[in-house]
Amino acid sequence: MFFKKSSIFSIGKIYRIKGFSNSCNSSYRRKFFSLGFIPNSTFEILCIAPFGDPIQIQIKKLLLSLRLKECKYLVLEEVRFLNEYN
Repeated sequence: MFFKKSSIFSIGKIYRIKGFSNSCNSSYRRKFFSLGFIPNSTFEILCIAPFGDPIQIQIKKLLLSLRLKECKYLVLEEVRFLNEYN
């Protein structure tokens, strides 16, 4: 699943990183790896800016803000919606 629109992201959703898109160059890939974006790791959407860009995520114990431009390099799978189990 490739994400290009902010309307797809919702607060509380959890995603699994399946890999990187073919358009992701090696320097971006190294940056993602250094921040913990490795295949099969998960992250949660914590906050979305008023106009939808950037989004705040939590991956492991790290809080990050990502622009949608950066999200297009990730191949993601929605794991679950956090509020389903509360």
